[in-house]
Amino acid sequence: MKIATFNLRNLFAPGIRDEYGTPFEITRAFVDRYSDELRTVIEKLDADILIVEEVGSQQELEHILLRMGGVDAGYKIFFAEADSRGICVAVIYRVSLEPCSLPDVDGMPVLRTGEEDVLGKIIGNYRGLLYAKGVYNTKSLHIFGMHLKANNNLPLKGSDGKHIVPVSQRDAGDGVIRTLYLKLAEARRVRELVDAVFAEEADAQIILLGDMNDVDGSHVLRIISGVKDDPSTQLLNATLQFTKEEKFSHYYKGKGLLIDHILISTSLTAHVESVEIHNSELVDQTEMCEADILASDHAPVLLTLQ
Repeated sequence: MKIATFNLRNLFAPGIRDEYGTPFEITRAFVDRYSDELRTVIEKLDADILIVEEVGSQQELEHILLRMGGVDAGYKIFFAEADSRGICVAVIYRVSLEPCSLPDVDGMPVLRTGEEDVLGKIIGNYRGLLYAKGVYNTKSLHIFGMHLKANNNLPLKGSDGKHIVPVSQRDAGDGVIRTLYLKLAEARRVRELVDAVFAEEADAQIILLGDMNDVDGSHVLRIISGVKDDPSTQLLNATLQFTKEEKFSHYYKGKGLLIDHILISTSLTAHVESVEIHNSELVDQTEMCEADILASDHAPVLLTLQ
């Protein structure tokens, strides 16, 4: 069984977008060329289960799937709940799966027992998590697909919903704090869901994968993997065997970072046949013009189980 994650990088329909402060037009011709590039990568992966992130147009992804043969080729697709920008996580699959969308935030810890979780209520859901239940090796297989909050500062919004430009350094620092709140809330929620599976199945087969927008060893990855010293409920990063030079799925300002991860339960480690990071053609798009970008800025990560 082949399971992979691939961030499609802003797969939108034609129209005017203003993602980074400068409006730009996405033409039909551009979308068609970009979709063809994505389709080539997806077909090369040949995954039975593929989690894709940054789906800005469900229709465009469905068009890609149709050009791959669609239902006639055995493919199905499911979309999780989108964020305020209309971006969501999806799963493309050709094996038996039961997918659903789950909230990615469900509270924050309090300092003292009996206190009300005020902060958790304020944060709210950001972008839906994707959960799918399948079968591997005659046992239940639990898959969680995700696209966690990026590290860019989360701006303050006014009552009209518009962003307020920070005036002071403290204002700018507040944006960092808001981002950390959300990222940690997401990590807590993912771990909560994993714990619930382990509570039902002590030797559960679990795979977490997606663009987690953080590196191995970060607070987010540590929380998701399991902080408590209990190997039976901890998750392992499937990319551990790669060298530092090989271990990247995204470039940021010339630096290669591994922010797209596949985490697995210990019950699956003996069944891992191979792990691949398809980064040989990845380029740094940090300073590139949107009109010149015809490939994702993320490398797919592929796990093959025996």
